[in-house]
Amino acid sequence: MKKITIIPVVKDEGKDGDRDYLQFATISMMTFLGVYVIPAYYVDAEKNMRPKEAHKEKITNQKFDSNFIANNIQEILNTSDDVQTWNNSIRDSISNLASKIKENYQRISNKTGVTLHDLEKLHIRLQKFTLEVSSKASAGAARTESKTSNPKEKTFGFPKAEITFKIPKIDGLCNLTTDGFHIIEKTLFLLECKHGKNSVPTIADVEDALFKYHFFNEFEELSDENSSYKSRTVIVVSSGGKTTKEISDELKDISNECKKNSVIFIPIGKDDFKNGKKKIIEKLNSIKD
Repeated sequence: MKKITIIPVVKDEGKDGDRDYLQFATISMMTFLGVYVIPAYYVDAEKNMRPKEAHKEKITNQKFDSNFIANNIQEILNTSDDVQTWNNSIRDSISNLASKIKENYQRISNKTGVTLHDLEKLHIRLQKFTLEVSSKASAGAARTESKTSNPKEKTFGFPKAEITFKIPKIDGLCNLTTDGFHIIEKTLFLLECKHGKNSVPTIADVEDALFKYHFFNEFEELSDENSSYKSRTVIVVSSGGKTTKEISDELKDISNECKKNSVIFIPIGKDDFKNGKKKIIEKLNSIKD
């Protein structure tokens, strides 16, 4: 059975939101995991009218071109190409979507009255989408992420780390950033942190973290300039409005999924928040290989 994922080439949330691009590292990870990639684009959206967002230049409920996706799914089902051949082909053809993506976002902007990020710069960047350019952009994005914070992350004072790696038989280098790391003797713990201000982070947020760290679990060893380490992956889920037990109860299925994949799951609720880092380190110290 073939595994397929649909990933937007660009997602522009509006001038007051983010604009994210598909990265080379993501395609490489999907190839490594045996997943066919469909690089998709949005054709419709609405102005974000949530009470705290209505005054901002932001859009929401973006919708893909369903015909484009359906045609690609059928093509994947019929092709004799393996995952690597397919994904390399679509990676090298993303520049062909540049004009279509620009035109659709211009149409969305006109319909919603929302100002988006510079569409000409978007067009130029996508026209130059190549292995080399995408790899450099991926590295730049990783460096930027390693220096910035996100309201959906609560890292409890752990430093971020940029990881560069090479996947066997796949061109180029990949770059990813961990939300935090901690070293105990020769074990490097890689932390992905998900935080909800008043509630438990959504299952979708945590599953996103699970994907990244399922991939990291494939690494037998990581090294810096001085030492080599055995790596372990950790998901820290925190909330300023729920207790540790409430998080554990609500995300019980996610916790079980982590155990199956040798991922360490650590809930930190409002009752443990002030001593969050101490609680995390205590848990990591208790891990027996």
